[in-house]
Amino acid sequence: MGRYVIRRLLQAIPVLLGSTFLIFCTVYALPGDPVMILGGERRIDPVLAAQLREQYGLNDPLIVQYWNYISGVFVGDFGETFQGVQVADLFAGKFQVTIQLAVTALIIEALVGLGLGLYAALRRGRWQDHAVLALTLLLLSRCPPS
Repeated sequence: MGRYVIRRLLQAIPVLLGSTFLIFCTVYALPGDPVMILGGERRIDPVLAAQLREQYGLNDPLIVQYWNYISGVFVGDFGETFQGVQVADLFAGKFQVTIQLAVTALIIEALVGLGLGLYAALRRGRWQDHAVLALTLLLLSRCPPS
């Protein structure tokens, strides 16, 4: 069992690298210049634009940009926004709410699941048991696995 888990975790590495690379390439291929978009309606001075491109590594080839990004992600450096805010700080601000929602959903799911399971077990073979089974199958068929 342990070997299976290790093998699956090792198989996840190329999947994660491939998916991040595809997303990175997709964002890279979007039309427009990120530095010019930063300026909005007004034009940015060409000297300032060149400095920003150099600062953010936008002059580097795609593979170098991706390597800089992925090597930063592995050490917990997700970079910063154009407004100067660390992306890790943005994640941290949302992480607590995400954990609270996940724990709340898990508690509700456990209570409802155990309650309906006990109810169906006490009425084994009767219509209530079949109704709980049908409801469970309906809900599982409508919700993608997480």
